[in-house]
Amino acid sequence: ARARKLVGEFGESIEPSIARMMAANPFAAWNSMLGPQGERWAPVHALVPHSKATRMFNALQDLFAREQETMDKHGLFIGTLLSSVGAQTVVIEPCIYWPDSHNAFHLRTVDADHRERIGCPGEHLDARAAADTLKRQIADTMRAHGAANLQLGKFYDYRAGRDPAALAVLDAVKNQLDPKGLMNPGVLSR
Repeated sequence: ARARKLVGEFGESIEPSIARMMAANPFAAWNSMLGPQGERWAPVHALVPHSKATRMFNALQDLFAREQETMDKHGLFIGTLLSSVGAQTVVIEPCIYWPDSHNAFHLRTVDADHRERIGCPGEHLDARAAADTLKRQIADTMRAHGAANLQLGKFYDYRAGRDPAALAVLDAVKNQLDPKGLMNPGVLSR
């Protein structure tokens, strides 16, 4: 109610459909962030209008076909989540799984008994590097198809392909509101 009052003079509020969807269908337990044999997992998501979904999905399949030899060599495999968001948008989220050691985040969040059941493949730096390369190729393919994502300025490149005038406005606002760059340092800078 307070937020509506603060922004009410600037326009109408919209229904919190994403928040409702997440509350109705929350993510699975943290244990699912490791594969069935203890593999590491990296999702790369994109949102596109229905009109672009098939082309982008096919481009991703072409990418995976081109990289199949590397994926086989390093034990990488892909699972893909597809979901509609409302009547206009599709989420396409390829998930890369690869054999590698569990990091501190896994040790903190995945139940110890679950980790014991599934095991840990041990450190595989070449597989990790191949997964990182494939992750970047997936994001680049998605961006080339005009996709958006929900993690601006983190893994996904924000500035690539943006209008220079729009970036100048963003930088001016950010410099005005956060002149010392203390809020999310480095975010939106690449």
